[in-house]
Amino acid sequence: MREVVRLGFDLNGAWRISKANEEFKLCPTYPKKILVPGCITDDTLQIVANYRASRRLPSVVWRHKRNGAIIARCSQPEVGWLGWRSESDEQFLKALADACAFDRGEQMRRLMQTARSAVPAMFLPPDTQPTNADVESHEEVSLDEVRKVLIVDARSYTSAIGNRARGGGCECIEYYPFAEIQFMCLGNIHVIRKSFHALRTLCAAPPTDANWLGLLEKTNWLQHLSGLFAATTTVLQAIEKKGCPVVVHCSDGWDRTPQIVATAQLCLDPYYRTVEGFRILVEREWLSFGHKFAKRCGHGPESDDLNERSPIFIQWLDLVHQLHIQFPCSFEFNRAYLIKLAQHLHSCLFGTFLGNSYKYRLENSIFERTFSVWPFLSGPMYRNPLYLPSRDAVLWPKYNVRDLHLWTEVYMGSLGNQNYNDLINGSSEIEEQSNDLASVMSNVPVRSFSDPNVVAQQL
Repeated sequence: MREVVRLGFDLNGAWRISKANEEFKLCPTYPKKILVPGCITDDTLQIVANYRASRRLPSVVWRHKRNGAIIARCSQPEVGWLGWRSESDEQFLKALADACAFDRGEQMRRLMQTARSAVPAMFLPPDTQPTNADVESHEEVSLDEVRKVLIVDARSYTSAIGNRARGGGCECIEYYPFAEIQFMCLGNIHVIRKSFHALRTLCAAPPTDANWLGLLEKTNWLQHLSGLFAATTTVLQAIEKKGCPVVVHCSDGWDRTPQIVATAQLCLDPYYRTVEGFRILVEREWLSFGHKFAKRCGHGPESDDLNERSPIFIQWLDLVHQLHIQFPCSFEFNRAYLIKLAQHLHSCLFGTFLGNSYKYRLENSIFERTFSVWPFLSGPMYRNPLYLPSRDAVLWPKYNVRDLHLWTEVYMGSLGNQNYNDLINGSSEIEEQSNDLASVMSNVPVRSFSDPNVVAQQL
């Protein structure tokens, strides 16, 4: 609720918080509460969930304070070879556009009222003096121009169409005349795993090869980062310059989707570049909305399928690292903070990144039985001395490959020289960190920062 208030969502008009997922029956990989247009009922949410892969229906996660444009996330529609459509899903996306228009109109109305109350009517020009129609007709002035929804599909068009063979697909734009769609051509988890494996092999090899940079190019790792930044810039332009609502999805909405959505929010909102804001961003976009940490990292039971593993979160941390290099005064935390976060993603010393969903962590009492990583990273050694609050309100990253840097501290450090899926075996560094953890945790509560009460406050 705290984030909803901070971002200025009007819960008495354009938007509402639905509790349809209180028992995780609407979507088992979503949080208990989701933000949706005010005109969409819980019954409609059930229908939309049935039409989206893994029942991951569109959910609003961020709002631009000035123009009212929002970012929503979801999974692919289940179109299939027969070309199924859902009028409820079409109605939902149309409601996003209408809610943003109503939101902007309400802002304009309040600004007009504030300006008129501050200046006596006799001093206003005749054409700007309030009339009875201005005062009485709320609906006319509270609806701004309805702008098209931009659907950002992280896949290529070929991949999206190919998914129809497995029951998925993409939005048929003729059924969504109020929207437009752009395909980002980003690699899936298998492509990223292959690239990362090549990168780790290269970083672990002797540094005597004269063609080392050429071999780095062949891993395509920096190219994948460039593609993610290009997708993020597409979202930034739609939100910041055009004021259009944006819906982001890939296939299931838990890998490439949080990468794009979280990076866009990091660039748009200075609050998420603070220590507290960054924690909230990670807990909402990655933990609450069900990134499959267990399967992607190979931790815990039911995570033995090697085909499910992929360094998606590490890749996102690399994006944050690239932003930190380009905008060194815009982040409250330093790069050591990101390095430690990458290490403890695999150390299993903390419960923060255990499990595949928020529901799993609740059912297995992860919050009560484990420590959170966030207090461990709250020390002054992880603060950026160059930080200038609210500097560069919107970050526009350079995303050409020549503008990106290899994250040597991670790829040539513990993650590069040890087995990706077995970091804690025989690691003296982990033992040292365990001793540090014991001293740090002696003064903090056992309950994780990711506990249900905190998550509920954020929504």
